[in-house]
Amino acid sequence: MASPAPPAYDDTPENHGDQIEFQVRDAEEGEDERVSGEWVGADHPKLQPPTTYRRWSEIEDTKDARLCANNTPITRSGSPATFAPEVRPLTPSCYAPEVLTTMRDEKMEVQEEKIYSPEEKIARPFSENDKILSPAPDKNADEEADKAEDKAEDKTVDGTGKPQPRTICGLSLRRFYTLVGIAFVILVAVIVAVSVTVSKHHSRKQGAGTRLNTAHSLKNPSMAALSWEDQKSIQHYKVYYQDESNSIWESSWNSTQTSPKWKHALVADPTMHVQPGSPLGAAAGWPHANYSYTLVKNVYYLGAADRIYERQARANNSNAWANDNLSGLYTAANLSSLNVYWTQNITNTSQALCVLFQEKRIGASRFTIGKYTSYGNISNEWVETKYNYTIQDGSPLSMARLSRPEDVLIYAVGEDRRLDQYRYNITTDDVTEFGSTDVVIPPKAVMAVAIQDNGPVYTTWGQRPECSRLLQYTHLVMTTTADASGLNLYSWNCSSGFVNQTSQITSLLRNKRHIFSLASHIDGKIYVRFDAGRGAEIEEWAVPKIAGESWRVTGNVTMGAETAKNGSVILSTPTLPALR
Repeated sequence: MASPAPPAYDDTPENHGDQIEFQVRDAEEGEDERVSGEWVGADHPKLQPPTTYRRWSEIEDTKDARLCANNTPITRSGSPATFAPEVRPLTPSCYAPEVLTTMRDEKMEVQEEKIYSPEEKIARPFSENDKILSPAPDKNADEEADKAEDKAEDKTVDGTGKPQPRTICGLSLRRFYTLVGIAFVILVAVIVAVSVTVSKHHSRKQGAGTRLNTAHSLKNPSMAALSWEDQKSIQHYKVYYQDESNSIWESSWNSTQTSPKWKHALVADPTMHVQPGSPLGAAAGWPHANYSYTLVKNVYYLGAADRIYERQARANNSNAWANDNLSGLYTAANLSSLNVYWTQNITNTSQALCVLFQEKRIGASRFTIGKYTSYGNISNEWVETKYNYTIQDGSPLSMARLSRPEDVLIYAVGEDRRLDQYRYNITTDDVTEFGSTDVVIPPKAVMAVAIQDNGPVYTTWGQRPECSRLLQYTHLVMTTTADASGLNLYSWNCSSGFVNQTSQITSLLRNKRHIFSLASHIDGKIYVRFDAGRGAEIEEWAVPKIAGESWRVTGNVTMGAETAKNGSVILSTPTLPALR
């Protein structure tokens, strides 16, 4: 509630200096308040409205006020820059006072304050008791005092009264700082010289090993291989790998060549968004399981958004690759491997093409199989089957024939890091647990499985172990060691189970190798991609035809990274018609 207004006050010189009370309204809080002040009269040069105003401070907050001698409340709004045109004195006796006092708890506290124009936005300091402090000391005076103190510190007086120069460690200031500067320059020169020497030594030590770092930049670089025998009994070999630019290459060789040099073709270039270190899979077959068609090769990789892509080319034209109809259908988990199995029955022209991977979904520690089938000239769409068996995220995956072409063993690593087997019936899509082994696979290890037929070891059918009369194949499982510098080899068959055969390949292992990937195909070859300090290399190892024979290195697979530079590679982007 506002206090009653005081009576009108007569503006006469006799009344100057009297203490009077006024009623004012604060615009922010909308309340009338009674304030008291010292009347100084209308002739004061600083009180001419509306170009002057004052800021009045209380203990709790700051308010703007104006006093009118005729007791008429004036309401202010806005900032000082905007309210001035709005505030007009209602009578000539409406002015801002020089001094204000605030009524609080029956006690009068006097606050002396200057009058400020709107241009003078000066922050006034307050004491703990909310008293306005004295004005800040003159800046120039402070500076002169500081200079005088500095001069006093720079001099000492001896017994004679003469000033003495300052010294540090017995040296004059000029000489001391000169020596410090020289020492700093010498120190910087020594550091630079040592850095250059170490850099040159490191460069010489790396030498050809510069490519080693590039190869290591690939995330889990993968590899795939395939082979087939054509109607002329010519054996064909293909190896697929990724280079440092993320392109996918094919190296080819066939049994008619007299030169060990492999031919090269570019399967997918970086414009196709091949993921760095993408898993790779490969398979080959005759469309519709019919020899009257030209055999086709399929290569599988991960592209944009983790989708699986299928590149296809006819065997007689390795320079014309194009996307086939699996491309983009399935999305793989980030660490997924890829493995492909293609079986064909030329007699009844039936076939099945299976792609094994881990799918990108909740609970990615499962595996999925996408399958394509055809009978005669009737082709079916791809069908996806998800299997609820728990395996390690990023587990290496492999499929190997067990007996009949449609009877397959899947190899995967369980969450306990042990190698597991699952039996897969391609015809019915049934998968059953076949066995869990004591073989422990290190994290991030790569794996390849080759097949060995030990049937010729037995001279009569009756000499065979009973189980092998149906499951006649021996599987040779090769994996990398924990540090990827070596390899382990295990054999498995139905009668002996798993046997460590690493001693059989010891003579082929070399020191200072980092092994990236392994690949195998049905003709008894395993390919080893490694870096021994000269950049990525691939060796071809021959798998013994039967147990007891020796492993051997047949040679190196030359890689095709140089082929693209001379423009001899032709890429095709359209999708091929369905050839299978």
